Amino acid sequence: MARDTISIPSRSVPPSEFVLGPITVGAARQSIDVRLDCTNHLNSGVLLNLEIEISHDGGATWDFLTSVGRPGGVVFDEEGVADNYIRLTLDLPPERTQRRRVQCKVRLEGGSFQTTGGHIQVSD
Repeated sequence: MARDTISIPSRSVPPSEFVLGPITVGAARQSIDVRLDCTNHLNSGVLLNLEIEISHDGGATWDFLTSVGRPGGVVFDEEGVADNYIRLTLDLPPERTQRRRVQCKVRLEGGSFQTTGGHIQVSD
């Protein structure tokens, strides 16, 4: 399975909105996976939102695809194991052009946090 990846570095994130990407999505690419490590996102008063957008015209205009939000604090999976990532994974609409791009908007409200990394990845 082929992949294109943008790594998200470890960094302190202040209350703000910023964009990760964009990344060009080749015609063969069919899915996107965005992961952000939230190990240090412990303040329940801080809300972290990820939103994926797609462009079909090389980045001139952007359309909303999906989003997810997570307040600070430890989140556990169904087996009781701490889940340290906020993630979005979805299939991309088919398109046979090299002008398709995706980006991830990150919005942090109510405070800051320290991420230890993550990625935006598109794959076949």
